[in-house]
Amino acid sequence: MDNKKSTSDKGIQYKSKKNRFYNYYFVGIIILLLLAGCATEKEEYLIIEENEIIDKEKNEEISNNDFEIIEGDQPVSRGLAAKMLALARYNKNEINQYDREINFEDTDPTFWYDKYINIIMINDWFKHRNSELFKPLDPLIYNDVERILESINIRERVNTDLIKNANDTVSYEEWLEIYQYIIEELDVDQEIRKDNVIIVGTPANIEELNSWQLVTDKGKYYFEGLNMDHLIDKEIQVIRKGSDIVGVINIQSNEPTITNVWIETIVDNQATVFVGGSYRNYNITHPIDKEVFNKIGDISLSESKINHVTIKEEKISGRVLKINRNQVLLEGIGTYNIAPDYKVYGNTNDLSWQNINQVIVGYNTADFVIEDGVVHAIVIRDAVDIKHIRVALRTDNFNSLVHNEVKLTSDVDYTVYYGEEKRVYEKGHILTIDANHPLLKEYLTIKPNADHGKIEIISVNRAYGNPQYRGQIDIIKNNNELYLVNEVSMEEYLYSVVPSEMPSSYGLEASKVQAICARSYAYSQFYSNRYSGYGGNVDDSVSSQVYNNYEENDTSRRAVNETEKLGLTFNGNVVSAYFFSTSSGHTSNSGDVWVNWSNREFPTDTPIYVQGHPQFDQTLDLDLSIEEDFEEFIKNDDYNAYDRNISWYRWEVTMTREQLERSINTNIQERFLTSPQTIRTLESNNRFRTRELESIGELIDIEVYSRGNSGILTEILIQGTDKTVKVGTEYNIRYLLAPKKHSDREDDIFITRKDGSTVSNYNLLPSAFFTMDKKYNSDQQLQSITFYGGGFGHGVGMSQNGVKGMVDRGYHYEDILKHFYRGIDIQPIY
Repeated sequence: MDNKKSTSDKGIQYKSKKNRFYNYYFVGIIILLLLAGCATEKEEYLIIEENEIIDKEKNEEISNNDFEIIEGDQPVSRGLAAKMLALARYNKNEINQYDREINFEDTDPTFWYDKYINIIMINDWFKHRNSELFKPLDPLIYNDVERILESINIRERVNTDLIKNANDTVSYEEWLEIYQYIIEELDVDQEIRKDNVIIVGTPANIEELNSWQLVTDKGKYYFEGLNMDHLIDKEIQVIRKGSDIVGVINIQSNEPTITNVWIETIVDNQATVFVGGSYRNYNITHPIDKEVFNKIGDISLSESKINHVTIKEEKISGRVLKINRNQVLLEGIGTYNIAPDYKVYGNTNDLSWQNINQVIVGYNTADFVIEDGVVHAIVIRDAVDIKHIRVALRTDNFNSLVHNEVKLTSDVDYTVYYGEEKRVYEKGHILTIDANHPLLKEYLTIKPNADHGKIEIISVNRAYGNPQYRGQIDIIKNNNELYLVNEVSMEEYLYSVVPSEMPSSYGLEASKVQAICARSYAYSQFYSNRYSGYGGNVDDSVSSQVYNNYEENDTSRRAVNETEKLGLTFNGNVVSAYFFSTSSGHTSNSGDVWVNWSNREFPTDTPIYVQGHPQFDQTLDLDLSIEEDFEEFIKNDDYNAYDRNISWYRWEVTMTREQLERSINTNIQERFLTSPQTIRTLESNNRFRTRELESIGELIDIEVYSRGNSGILTEILIQGTDKTVKVGTEYNIRYLLAPKKHSDREDDIFITRKDGSTVSNYNLLPSAFFTMDKKYNSDQQLQSITFYGGGFGHGVGMSQNGVKGMVDRGYHYEDILKHFYRGIDIQPIY
């Protein structure tokens, strides 16, 4: 805890390893004062699989009797109540996916509350007083509350003392108590949380901010419908969901301390600080005896002025081996805890507010500001010059990143480095490491003693057996668990990615194509740094790209070496090179496959380099977006397509009405909740609306609604006895019509491929390039559908089997890449 000087001091304090003066009397007084003023716990975090964060306070009650509710006796507006109600169930992105259906005269999309009113009216959660007006600025009354509670089926649970006369207005404090019941019912993912934040600025004092955006000590948030200007430079308790402040509970402190800010300057009793992503200027109440430039420190505020500054001078740096929100492991230094109120700043070019994922593992690019042995701030000082990549290795079948035990050996003598010591083992010696091994304190590093040597992991199985790894292996201890990481050069990493993604039997040119695509993808995944909590930049599964499932070979090594550092760029930026297994003879536009979530459009625009085009040299005289033309195309094998010799080039599968019905009803709610914008229900006014649903009832029919220019299905119509729905995106279509039995009592469902071979029970249809032949009974009721299709995968970018076909026809790797990715450049990317 900081040792804060009395107000008679000069107002600035330096803390460093060599210069610490502790006044225990004042420390004791301050501790008592802080304990007396702390009514709630600070946020705590628990690291779980894939570095996800769980907030332990999610289930705390919103109401708080230890502080006076801000404006608690004031009425709450219907507009604000609509916002809070909507955010109890949906996040902002989900709310924005719904079409606007309301037509009240007193609101339109330019008002902040419009989208929230829309979603609560769609769900029928709010009783409007007449059809023309919503009256969003009118006070909420208890008749409104009764309607809300009844509509979400919690009226019986709410304390009757909270419900008063129907026409009485509801105070903000009373609404907060009722709101606790609402979130218990609607916040199924427990995303609503209490949080303490210090308001640094709003558009009233920081011009760069957007409307309804504010800066806090924890970053930027949105505060639609709330009055926050009078809370600047105060610590407040809020209800928060993601980046949205749902409501304000109380003031925690009128004289807060903002911790771990970047102090750009303190000169002539004026301070410029950077916090939460914005600059702020403050006057200082006491003379400062020393100018300050670019330091980390704490500033204490009183009446919007700084009355005390603590500078944190001590810092360390080192190569980061693992980092999460709780701890960082530095090579040769050890593990440091990270304070709950840590901050991360980027200082490679312009100063920026960053998150901890920007601290790239495997490199020494950041300074860690230390106080009392704990990291309080991280300053990223250097950009990464990519030389190697760290791969978090999974267990058998790529199941888990957590290992209980690691057994390894090497084809050469190898050395184990632990702490400042090392131990050499002869080649072939099997070393077994578990969490209790005497050599393993925090981590071990294993290196072969010859450049050509490899480490073999005996405790892991891959397609070719026990995998062997170039570079070094790190075993990192995390309590009683082990993380296993391979650090290897980027190019050597690709040696074992290429054969895992593209069969080496396809030839050198095909492997060169895959090497360049894989390098481009690895580049973007490297900077995402998603596995830093496990010590890796990437992992070795399909979550990144498959690594070392098949052994490196002469072809993969040549392919990588002869394309060294080359990647795909468009307008100077490295692109993610989408690829898939097999085309139907035509690739698809990315805009016909994936939703543009920034504007909710589907289908949407497609960048030039991922536009679809024919996969043959002949002229195509058909419009594949027209059903009859596409049917002629997909049932015709006359086109000399690059993929035509691949079994998945054409396929067919027959499913009964009952099988299709089970597949649709089993999966439709899951798909809706994942992507509400893409599954719409037909209403009585013949308009499709975004409506949550669990089932369509009994299946009546399935029809094509729209196709893209490539022939890929973009939307289908599924008619049921209960619901008729329009389903968009190829993935949803393939998922809902999955040729898979759903119990052991059902018959297997077989897909027949072009070469006559069959496969059964797939979780998805092979592709959305298909047409349907439907069979009806004498009563014109659907009996079965035969799907005639082509290709395997989403169809965007490069067909891997198409590459094989082009190689067989003599194409060079550069020509192949420029065929699939129009307008790209092939150039060094690091």
